[in-house]
Amino acid sequence: MNIFLTGGTGFIGKSFLKLAIKKNHYVFATTRKIKNKKISNVKWLVGNFDKNWKNELKKSDMLVHFASTGVLKKK
Repeated sequence: MNIFLTGGTGFIGKSFLKLAIKKNHYVFATTRKIKNKKISNVKWLVGNFDKNWKNELKKSDMLVHFASTGVLKKK
């Protein structure tokens, strides 16, 4: 299964990503910062949501949304 994941670098998103990979799913994961980490079955999509990720969404069987904005860094 192909999964489009938002928030893949957050606390819950990381756990979900690990589980999805373990289950042999392919994941398109969004991130604000460039990820140097090469993980099999993961394609990192860098930037804001205004980027053109139409092709990845079309290829996905499921959308999992864990992204958020405005989280205070001190908490």
